[in-house]
Amino acid sequence: MYDKKEYSKGKQEVLREFLFSCYTSLSFAEFSVLTYSDIKPITVDTGETYLILCNERTKTSVTYKIPIVSPVVVALLGNGEPCQKIFLPISNQPTNRYLKDIMADLKIDKTMTFHRARHSFRTIAAKKGIRDGIAERIMGHAEGNDIKDIYTHLHDEDIVKEMRDKWVV
Repeated sequence: MYDKKEYSKGKQEVLREFLFSCYTSLSFAEFSVLTYSDIKPITVDTGETYLILCNERTKTSVTYKIPIVSPVVVALLGNGEPCQKIFLPISNQPTNRYLKDIMADLKIDKTMTFHRARHSFRTIAAKKGIRDGIAERIMGHAEGNDIKDIYTHLHDEDIVKEMRDKWVV
């Protein structure tokens, strides 16, 4: 659907933003401030280099690191200068209106809001077998279980490998 570019520029951009957030779990407030300088390369032990999106959750100020291991998602990023924003979203309410229209076009009878992208990420991550600790780290959830946090040292490379192995679009 996205590749067909059937929509007006505004609707097409909302679809791009929504698909990106389904993959990254970013909220509307978080993805709207991303710049190209938030993207860092990481090389894993196999020699492969991937991108990691690094910033802080708006709500909790917890740092998140989201691996971008899928060429489809890399394409959604586009190209730009380090100080340039990746997305230039319209406000949340018109965005949700466009999403409603897109759902109607697809004949899907479900209420859709931008926030559902975060829920979609978590649901898909669970179905693909991504460990809870990694999904929580990607989503930027505050650490809640001290014992689990002490014994589960997740490194950037662990997160990248898990996404590469279990969730490549």
